Amino acid sequence: MTCTIYILTRVGEIQREYQDDLRNWLSIGCREMRTTIKAKFLRMSLLIIMPVLILIILFTVFTIDRYKLLNVKKTLLNDSYILQVYLNQYLSSNRKDTLSEKELYFLNHDLSRMVRLRSQILYLQGSIYVDSHQELSENDRQCFISDSGIQLAAENKKNYWIKKENRDRFFLISFPFYCDQKLVGVMRLTYPLHDEDVFRDRLLIVLSIVCLVVLLVLGVLLSFFTGQIVTPLTKLQLAVQDFADGRFSDNFKINSGDEVEELALSFTKMAAKLNELIENLKTEQNKQKDFFNYMTHEFRTPLTTIIGYADLLNKMDSNKERDECLKYITNESRRLLRMVNDILRYSKLNTYSMELEKRDTDLDQLLRESIEIMRYKAGKYGIELNLYSEKPVILKIDRDKIKEVILNIIDNAINHSKTEKVDIRLYRQNKKVVVSIRDYGQGISAEWLERIRERFSGFNFDTVNTQSGHGFGLPISDKIMELHGGRLLIRTSEHGGTTVFILFNLE
Repeated sequence: MTCTIYILTRVGEIQREYQDDLRNWLSIGCREMRTTIKAKFLRMSLLIIMPVLILIILFTVFTIDRYKLLNVKKTLLNDSYILQVYLNQYLSSNRKDTLSEKELYFLNHDLSRMVRLRSQILYLQGSIYVDSHQELSENDRQCFISDSGIQLAAENKKNYWIKKENRDRFFLISFPFYCDQKLVGVMRLTYPLHDEDVFRDRLLIVLSIVCLVVLLVLGVLLSFFTGQIVTPLTKLQLAVQDFADGRFSDNFKINSGDEVEELALSFTKMAAKLNELIENLKTEQNKQKDFFNYMTHEFRTPLTTIIGYADLLNKMDSNKERDECLKYITNESRRLLRMVNDILRYSKLNTYSMELEKRDTDLDQLLRESIEIMRYKAGKYGIELNLYSEKPVILKIDRDKIKEVILNIIDNAINHSKTEKVDIRLYRQNKKVVVSIRDYGQGISAEWLERIRERFSGFNFDTVNTQSGHGFGLPISDKIMELHGGRLLIRTSEHGGTTVFILFNLE
């Protein structure tokens, strides 16, 4: 019994520990899920998308700028070719050994207006340098002559490159020109890339704005779709929290159409099984509690008999009377031992329901034995016990259990009825054997009578008030008779006493 109580206690502790752990884990884990999963997903997505968009923008700007520079290069190459031809024809038609600086100046201006670009000429014969846009100092002249592009052109190598001054870019192309197939000078055209730079900067700004808009739209869409994932998880978390707190509804559903829905279905099945397990545990606990209440109550009758006859033993003078007392003490002690053995057996088998051991029993003799057991207690209350019995009636019953029924009913009559006598009758009626036990006391109220008629399996022992009426005995007796295929009937009047009928069906 102690072992069983310990097991019940541990079951309760394990159940509470499981609920606490589940509640703590879910409250922490799912709270982090609500605050971080969505943010992490958004950050991860943006960290992936932003570099891609930046690379796309830079690649687009670089590609378009390169394309425009190629167009500039193509234009300048075409212009340089035209100017080379023009200079060759001009020098060939004006056969002079050397051109004056003034002639070169006007010739350069004419060529500059022709291509609408800044032009610079270095005439090798005399090292004459002219510029279409400005008057240059001797230092500027030396810088121009020493320029690498000009040096390459002087070596009969046309070249071009992009020069950057402050934030402005210039496309420079240098090429040689001839007279009668003799290299006589070098010319450089300067194309300002201001329009291309403005276009590039504006394109970069436009694409950046488009990128920001795209990121904003993506952020909204990602937030929405992430919410479609997180919201069912949050709903699942709340359901799990309710379950951990002992509040779970079978109507819980998530219709997300994905793995979360499958997870919710799995959780619902798990919760249903856990609920079933908990209900089974509660049922088992109630059965154990009822069983132990029943056995505790039944211990009282044999113990009361043993103590009563033990006290009476010292007052008896004759050996016959002492032997009679010893017989009842021995019988009740053995019955008490059988009860203890039943408890041990039920505890080992984890079964907490009554089992019958039927055998042929003389019901008349059983009634006489029961009356003698209760006679000492009845005498203390001044109550007379009378037996009216027909010839012996043999029934196949569990002797100890039926004895408990008889003793319970007589004991209730002695304790609660305030009667002066109790009549016990044994007789046959149709296909039944009837034992009626009648007192002539205060009777039972209709409200209490309804309560004690409840079945033993559904009876709540905590509601029984043993000081105001019949206690555990009648529900227990009703269960015993049900297992025997019989039943108890109670007829009562608040002013005419109570009669309890014990009915056995004859097979």
